[in-house]
Amino acid sequence: MRISTSRILFATLLIAGVLPAEDGPRGHWTGKINVPGRALAVEIDIDQTAGGWVGSMAMPAKMASGLPLEAIGYTNGKWTFRIKGLPNEPTFSGTLSADGLTLAGDFTQGGESFAFELSRAGQARVEAMKSSPPVARQFLGTWEGTIFLTNRPLRAVLKMANDAGGASAVLVIGSQGGAGIPVASIVQQDEILMLSIKAIGADCWGEINADGTEMNGRWMEGGKESPLKFRRSVDETGKETAGPPHEPKTSQRFDLATLEALPGEGPKTAAAPKEPAAESAALPPAVPPAVPPAVPNVQPPAPKPADVLPPTPSSEEQAKVLDAARDYAINYTRRLPDFICLEETRRYSDPSGRQAWVLADVLTARLSYFNRKEDYKLVSQNGRAVKGASYASVEGVSSSGDFGTLMSAIFDPASHASFAWKRWAMLHGRRMHVFSYRVPLEFSKYTIEFGSELEHDLQKIRVGSRGSVFVDQELNTVVRIEQEALGIQPSFPIQHSEATLEYGFAKIGGSEFFLPLVATLRMRSGGLWTKNVKEFRLYRRFSADAVIKFDEQEQPPPP
Repeated sequence: MRISTSRILFATLLIAGVLPAEDGPRGHWTGKINVPGRALAVEIDIDQTAGGWVGSMAMPAKMASGLPLEAIGYTNGKWTFRIKGLPNEPTFSGTLSADGLTLAGDFTQGGESFAFELSRAGQARVEAMKSSPPVARQFLGTWEGTIFLTNRPLRAVLKMANDAGGASAVLVIGSQGGAGIPVASIVQQDEILMLSIKAIGADCWGEINADGTEMNGRWMEGGKESPLKFRRSVDETGKETAGPPHEPKTSQRFDLATLEALPGEGPKTAAAPKEPAAESAALPPAVPPAVPPAVPNVQPPAPKPADVLPPTPSSEEQAKVLDAARDYAINYTRRLPDFICLEETRRYSDPSGRQAWVLADVLTARLSYFNRKEDYKLVSQNGRAVKGASYASVEGVSSSGDFGTLMSAIFDPASHASFAWKRWAMLHGRRMHVFSYRVPLEFSKYTIEFGSELEHDLQKIRVGSRGSVFVDQELNTVVRIEQEALGIQPSFPIQHSEATLEYGFAKIGGSEFFLPLVATLRMRSGGLWTKNVKEFRLYRRFSADAVIKFDEQEQPPPP
């Protein structure tokens, strides 16, 4: 991958005039909730359709997205909405500034309020739920389980149904109840059910037993894994079955930052009844309260054969997987057709170094892939058309080489990369071989640039790299690459650089190809962190008259 910078952002770019104030809260908003002791970064999208207001919320630090919003109301500059599915309906209420560029107010839960501030950052990109194919009858109904990601187990209830639109499911975490967090993707493969809960950045899978009363599998969230066992709460005859231990019905607080239900004392005095839109659960204080004695110290059960992933492959099996992945990576670009697509880059900065990302700008480019070469043409910045500009002319961090360059640079024999088995993993509901790798500096093709060719102050270095590659167990395709730069010279302006690239299926001309969907680049210069998140969508077959309408709302297909 080639990384270039042209004066890294040391201040948040002002974004003005993207949408007029008359459009109300419509748009893409970024900002923070000022929870005591920290700032919780959030991204909120609100739009108005023929059916009314719609919205979604994301938390970048949690890699969570698609939290649906409801009860959105806007009158005379005052607006309210709440997060759907979380216990006690956490509610935002605030005021739109006269120029339409900022939204500010209070986030309320359980009688406590926390100030929030949002800035307009472009057009609304509401993440709507997509339907999943129907699942077999034995998976339908209500399931109860326990998640052991922390030292205190969390009760989870999964409710699944089929309807005219396909399969749908919600997950209720903790003992407070609530409508439940929607499951974004449901995939059934024979006796295995795979779920993606994007709203909390989690994936899980379970294999149903012969009598259809239990599902055993794994829960994956934030880079951690836990055994997961679901038991059917009611059998075919309606008789209650033995389920996992329930948490005591104590008053709890719900941590929006981790999406965990945490035990607490709740309000010390009775509050007056509130309107339904204002009912909420309390965010935890900076230091969570101690666990009450009534909560048992339940330890995760000893893993059973059905609870764990397959055993570590033998050295011979690992070699076969790597050989297949190497052949795939080296020949990857030869199999690609000529195409064009839309590349949208959201660029963030964080001077604090505490992952409090602030959106700087949004770049939209037309990417052409022709004769195995990539060509980028900048189309707009912050929703405003840009004519005749290139990435080199725009200040900030940019990257290139996402279409096979990074993959081939790792697996090319000339790179002399060393590989080692790391672990099994589940990614987007599919089982992955994960290998760590390292490319020595003397054989690396990875370069980092700082400065600008236009101003004749370009600095460039070659670095080694290390990271992980995720290889699909069935397809032997490289699905995810994680890379970190090694050997950066101390005198170079960039001290740290890391990147992640994920691939998935996308249609071009009626055929499906494995193509990049999301790429993330994080860099540090002194105390300033920057982050670019690139999304690729609207793939089209390349031709002389190929056109992309950049106002289309098509989203990238799920992997």
